[in-house]
Amino acid sequence: MILEFTVRFLNGEYHGEEWPPSPARLFQALVAGARYRYRRGDSWSTSFDEALRWLERQKPPIIVIQSVMTRGKGYTAFRPANNLEEELENENQKQSQKMHPWYGSGIVKYLYESTDPPYETLRMLARSVISMGHGTDIVAVDVTLGTNAPAHDRVAQYPLTPASGGVYNAAGNVRSRQVPVQGWYDRLESNFKVWYKYDEAEPNVATATIPPSYAGHDYAPVRGRSLYWVYALGTQDGRRFSYPPEALVNISAWLRHAAAEAVRGKVSEEVLKGWILGHSSNNSGDERLSYIPLPSVGSEHSDGRIRRIMVASLTGSMPEALEGLPDLLDRAYLYDLNRIARARLLRISNLTEEDQVISAFVSKSHIWDSVTPLILHGHDFRNGKEKPKRTHRLLIEAMHQSGFEEFVDSFEYSKLPFNGWSRNVNEYSLPEHLSKWPRYHIRLRFKGELAGPLLIGIGRHYGLGLFARSPSSS
Repeated sequence: MILEFTVRFLNGEYHGEEWPPSPARLFQALVAGARYRYRRGDSWSTSFDEALRWLERQKPPIIVIQSVMTRGKGYTAFRPANNLEEELENENQKQSQKMHPWYGSGIVKYLYESTDPPYETLRMLARSVISMGHGTDIVAVDVTLGTNAPAHDRVAQYPLTPASGGVYNAAGNVRSRQVPVQGWYDRLESNFKVWYKYDEAEPNVATATIPPSYAGHDYAPVRGRSLYWVYALGTQDGRRFSYPPEALVNISAWLRHAAAEAVRGKVSEEVLKGWILGHSSNNSGDERLSYIPLPSVGSEHSDGRIRRIMVASLTGSMPEALEGLPDLLDRAYLYDLNRIARARLLRISNLTEEDQVISAFVSKSHIWDSVTPLILHGHDFRNGKEKPKRTHRLLIEAMHQSGFEEFVDSFEYSKLPFNGWSRNVNEYSLPEHLSKWPRYHIRLRFKGELAGPLLIGIGRHYGLGLFARSPSSS
């Protein structure tokens, strides 16, 4: 069973140091909310203690980030002192506190895999939570129980284990999150009894407390597990085939058609329409295969023309019915709309550093340049004028939707390319449903090295918004 806590930040801000908040913060919020609502009177139930002790024994949860939060500018806030008696003696004294908030429509989910959880009790505790982080970070928390966990969600943080360490792209992606450990609830209870003496004559007296005991656990997104295979393009008479990058969506469409023909009758209609053709009802839109033409890049003599093509599952998962697709596509022909054979697929089985072009798209780097335009999901102009602030926000949202936003240190964008292999964004032919949206070239600088393939934007399944290792990385 999957026990799912959903936290909504109602004020659109969060003042903690880390985003998303750690599982330890969620646990603290549950304890504090229950304390505030039920205290220790007749309304308190021992089932609350049992449920919280049960929760602290569980394995670290998956953290799913469902909306964008951006770091705001720091400022200093002033507030009354906690000690009421001291505040009355010094009416003009305020305590200063450094604030560095996150802003946005924050929604975070924590998914615990468990058997027989105390669901109803935890739901009561969750609905008692008022804030998470600072007292001003007002939240609403709910709990649901289901059976489906995200299959390598691109905007999720997954707890690492020694057995799964090789699955994740650890370089630059791993973050330590605080998680509760067994005995932490009792430690919090002890601290609370010392810190808060509930007495009408002396309502709030703070004394030294014992530091809480929690553990740091490494989290990382599933980035190194993208499934992909690459084909060289040849002609019918055995020569190398090349295609202009400005028309890459054509060759992407030919490959999608070839994949559909290869599996037609061998897989269900649902798999054919969803995974192969991309007509999926999945909200994320990533439960499908991507057909990615690879421009020739990586050296000063590269011309940017397309001689290779990649088929990829960016989520790292794929139905069992499609396991034989890579072999079915090997030596298959690509036909254009007039049913003329234009190219033949020749699978490259040994994806090593020896192929400089493939290496540019899948190896690690901390600086990446787009080689095809990134297509935004909304307009960035008003009354005929471009709005840079809106462009900036849309770019951050696009990075978030592709699972990279948290690791971006800085970025630049332009209509012109940042390398010698690409073209002006307006030179590329786009499908009709994408042609109305803004398009840009991007240079991304990450906080650490990330491995490709890296695609961002609403055209990523066609090969638009494709990034290659930047020459600036050397």
